[in-house]
Amino acid sequence: RLENGEVLFLLGHYEKAVVVLFDLVDDKAFKGATRWHDAVYFLAESLYQDGNPIASRAYFETLVTERVERYLTPAILRLIEIAGQQKDFDGLERSFSAYQAANAGKVPEQVDYIYGKARLLAGQYDLAIKRLAGPALGKAYRSRSLYATAVAQAAAGRLEEAAESLDNLLKLDIADDIDSEVRELTHLARGRVYYELGNIDASID
Repeated sequence: RLENGEVLFLLGHYEKAVVVLFDLVDDKAFKGATRWHDAVYFLAESLYQDGNPIASRAYFETLVTERVERYLTPAILRLIEIAGQQKDFDGLERSFSAYQAANAGKVPEQVDYIYGKARLLAGQYDLAIKRLAGPALGKAYRSRSLYATAVAQAAAGRLEEAAESLDNLLKLDIADDIDSEVRELTHLARGRVYYELGNIDASID
């Protein structure tokens, strides 16, 4: 059953994978098996991808609590995202602290971006802007971090700063599909921000 669930997971058939994996994970006879944690991760991620982040949370927490090395980082990152979506401030801080503890305090761009975006979703705009400052100066997450920063600034009522961030975004070169998507979002956001500022000419530029 694990092999069937894993194949369904890898093929992106998350709803079917959940059906197969749910009973397997709850099977007491399988719980002590070598690959039980694999089943837990596949179930957690399948639930998350299928649009059930709340249901997935307990399974990701199991992987963190039991400190399953191969799944520790991805599980914590998902918990950060889920806590942000649910505006669970304590859970957000707890998950981030768990990541730092598991990685000797080192926080790469990816994690700063995910954590900053989670703060944004949680409505903690100043904290989001502060956390996104690092990846916004980097390379891999630069465009996404700058866009998220602009969204946070706009949501916080700092429209002139948001306009400046969006203008700076349009000066960046497009390196991949993600940058292209961010460019489209930037044009839309820039128009709205300048409209709110009363600069109609700039809003349609």
